[in-house]
Amino acid sequence: MSTTPEFKTYGDIFRYEAQVFGDQERMKKLLIKRFGAVPIKFIKLVDDAEMDDLDRWSDRLFDARRIQDIFAEDRPA
Repeated sequence: MSTTPEFKTYGDIFRYEAQVFGDQERMKKLLIKRFGAVPIKFIKLVDDAEMDDLDRWSDRLFDARRIQDIFAEDRPA
């Protein structure tokens, strides 16, 4: 379950969106480096992710044996 923070200004929104986009791109690069070719279904998950998702998946990145382990919803972070 992702939560979006409350924003006080449009600048806050733009900064948040820029950070999310940067983290999404970084996650895709790390997935490629760790697992090689990444199936499009996982690329789409990352592209649609919010910060909570990216944080949870980042915690799983280096312990996962398979890319599916990172995105498994029943697995604790």
